[in-house]
Amino acid sequence: MTADDVLVKQNSRKPDDDRQIARCEAFLRTYLAKGPVRSPDVYDAAKMQEFGQTTVKRALKNIGGDHIDRRNQREGYWMTLTPGAPFPVDVVEREQVTMASAAGEEL
Repeated sequence: MTADDVLVKQNSRKPDDDRQIARCEAFLRTYLAKGPVRSPDVYDAAKMQEFGQTTVKRALKNIGGDHIDRRNQREGYWMTLTPGAPFPVDVVEREQVTMASAAGEEL
């Protein structure tokens, strides 16, 4: 074997990995179809389907999804298929109440 042969073998994906990613991509498309979902909830549901966090992250990237950092709004991380997607109504309502409370305290 040459050094090139070793590198090709080392860097090539296994067919099982490709199938696992494809299954996880299908899972994410279904799970995230209705809009953004908190990342811990996605990871928990994926774990029940026997997908690890690395597989979920890789599959999300493959399908054009995105992690949204909502820590400033005290909402943690979310996953979405379409960046800029609307957040669930209860999250928006909580933010409006929080913002109204903060504005009232400042007055």
